[in-house]
Amino acid sequence: MLLESLGALTHLKILHLSWSNFEGTLFNKGSNVTNVKELYLDGSSLDENFLQSLEALSSLKLLSLVQLNCTLPIQGHIPNWIGEIPLGYVLLSHNHFEGEIPLQLCKLDNLHLIDLSHNNLSGHIPYCLRSRNDDWLAPISSVQPEQPVEFTTKNNFYFYQPRILRYFSGIDLSCNSLTGEIPPELEILA
Repeated sequence: MLLESLGALTHLKILHLSWSNFEGTLFNKGSNVTNVKELYLDGSSLDENFLQSLEALSSLKLLSLVQLNCTLPIQGHIPNWIGEIPLGYVLLSHNHFEGEIPLQLCKLDNLHLIDLSHNNLSGHIPYCLRSRNDDWLAPISSVQPEQPVEFTTKNNFYFYQPRILRYFSGIDLSCNSLTGEIPPELEILA
């Protein structure tokens, strides 16, 4: 079982399992893998319990869940617990998340980059949602492999090396059904 094998890796910081198929949960609250700082699961096929199991990763700084389960996309709301993890980079684009952007995302004091584009999100953009541009460099480790992170600007896709991400901040909410005005707080981005 993968969970039992990962539990033995107490110093695991980066976990790249993109384009994989999982059933059940990968992490338990009591597991030893809570030191994971970066998790890449892009294009993976996950069952409905898997997303909830990520709550156990209390040290997670970078979460990349882009284009999950191409044949049976994850549907539902972005989980509220996501604001309880010290995330700085949240990449959830090209999924089928629906509902409003959870206010719990406003708790992310170290947020540099958030990509919620190409989902089914609706409602207003929370006034408190903003990226921070400070000296926080923790999520990008010096041992990070050259795994590029995709970010879209003006409908153009760009791939950035993770170590470059610490030099800019951004929010991508495009291709959703959001309504209302853009909060003036987003103009600050700091």
